[in-house]
Amino acid sequence: MLLSPKYHGQAVVALGLSVLLALMLGAWNLYGWLIMWDMFSVYAPWMLWDDLLIIIRGMDCLPAGSFNYLDYHCPPVVNQFNYPMLWIRLFSALGITQEQAPWIAVGMLAVFVSSVFALLRGAPLREGMVVGLAMVSPPVLLVMQRANSDEVIFAMVVFACVLRDRRCGWVASPLLIGCAAFFKLYPGILAGVFFLLARSARERAAWVFTGFAFVLYVFFNMDEFQYISHLTVRGVQSSFGVNVLPELVLEVPPGYQLDEFRGMVQMVLSPLAVGAMWLLAQGYRGYFTQLAQSLRRDRNSAYFYCGAAVFVFMFFAQGNNWNYRMVYLLMCLPQAEAWARSPNATLRGSAYALAVLMLLCLWCAGHWWQVTGAAFTWVMCLWLGALLLRKAQLLSAALLRV
Repeated sequence: MLLSPKYHGQAVVALGLSVLLALMLGAWNLYGWLIMWDMFSVYAPWMLWDDLLIIIRGMDCLPAGSFNYLDYHCPPVVNQFNYPMLWIRLFSALGITQEQAPWIAVGMLAVFVSSVFALLRGAPLREGMVVGLAMVSPPVLLVMQRANSDEVIFAMVVFACVLRDRRCGWVASPLLIGCAAFFKLYPGILAGVFFLLARSARERAAWVFTGFAFVLYVFFNMDEFQYISHLTVRGVQSSFGVNVLPELVLEVPPGYQLDEFRGMVQMVLSPLAVGAMWLLAQGYRGYFTQLAQSLRRDRNSAYFYCGAAVFVFMFFAQGNNWNYRMVYLLMCLPQAEAWARSPNATLRGSAYALAVLMLLCLWCAGHWWQVTGAAFTWVMCLWLGALLLRKAQLLSAALLRV
């Protein structure tokens, strides 16, 4: 019996990942570890699952029973732990050791791939091919190679969108987003997104509580998060954000430290970019209005809002993000597929443009095409930001009429 059409998208992605695994194993056997990753335009550390090991090794750098950054001491060769202490509390409580890292990494990968399959529920062959190409791009390979926590955080956001349609969704979705925000911070902005998508007073109250709890969490742990920010490595290679393109094409002016230059660039370019988004939204008002009005409160729109909000927010908030955070662009594709099926020519054209631009962002993000990739991420950010601004204007107008 032939495979049902509703599974075609998932089947294409599964086939693509299987072929990729075979190619990588063959290249590893023929050319070695470093050359194999270089062939896929991915930076290669000496060890797999490096980001996961940072958390596990971090437990060995603290005195027994301590969860204070002031007590943290590790040799210089060990990457600094730059996560909320909740990670070490969780891993310590579970008794996790370095010997268990491979199994945890495989579990994280399984959760991540499962969330991608959830995105592709009922997806046709066309959408599966786009996602399949995205899944073998350098940023997605990077998040899988490093076993970065964003694999799990991404999955939590996806499943929060899925569960909001269930009877228990008004409880389950806020719990998932709240946990994701406590462990990684940036998903906290999604409480506002889900609040706007809420369909009942009970659901809105749950999201208000989630947002309030997150604000309190940040307030009472501000010293810890400032310390994390200080320790976080912000690269230019394999990175995207408001600072990356200027750093690739300009030299740091004499008399400035790199951090000072980045702060200056971020302070100048961020408001200019927001102004450019507003001008786009107003200059092409009819176009962005059509797109904004097509975004409802359904699951595809929820995916789109979350993926776009995280990408745009982190583009400016952090300035230099490792490329693996571009996986959130995958969440925009189900809505693009909905646009592609529309009789409206504007929506259909936007669907194809979004899919092509996303693939250009992902595939030009490797170290071969850094400047080109950074330019494409700017285009993507401005387009998504203008659409979100226009939607915010329409929602504000609707609220004022109530």
